[in-house]
Amino acid sequence: MPKLKNRDKRKAAKVKKRNQAKQKKREAGEFIKEFTGYMQLSFKEETDDETIRKNVIRCGDWLKNSYQIFKNPRRYLVGVKLFKFDKSITPAEFEWATETEIAKENIVDLAARMADEMANGHDDVDFDNSFIRIYA
Repeated sequence: MPKLKNRDKRKAAKVKKRNQAKQKKREAGEFIKEFTGYMQLSFKEETDDETIRKNVIRCGDWLKNSYQIFKNPRRYLVGVKLFKFDKSITPAEFEWATETEIAKENIVDLAARMADEMANGHDDVDFDNSFIRIYA
C-alpha cells in the first residue's frame, strides 16, 4: 500500500476535527443540519394524497435525496409559520428540534399537532398561506 502524503494526512485530520466538533454539539443538545434545504407543507385542507404531494415544496438536498433523508429515523428541525387574515399583525413563528429520532410517518403529524396548539384560540388564522418547514 502506498504511503499517505502530507496533504492526505492534513485532510484526514481536518475531517476528524470537524466530526468531533459536530459530535460535541450533538451531545450538548444542539441540532445540526445534515442536509441543505427544507421541505415545506401547507395547511390547505386537501384530503387527496396526490394533491398534497403536488403542493409540497422542496429545495436543496430534499429535491434529489428525500429518500435518503427519510430512509432512517432521525432528528428534525420543524418550523411553523402562521399568518393572520389581518396583514398588520406579524405572523407567529415557532421552531423546535425533535428530542428523539422519529420516522417519516410521524414528522408531519407532529408538526400539524404543534400548529393546532399554536392556532388554538385564534380564529383569524389564514391556513391557506401558513406553512410548516422541515429541516434534516
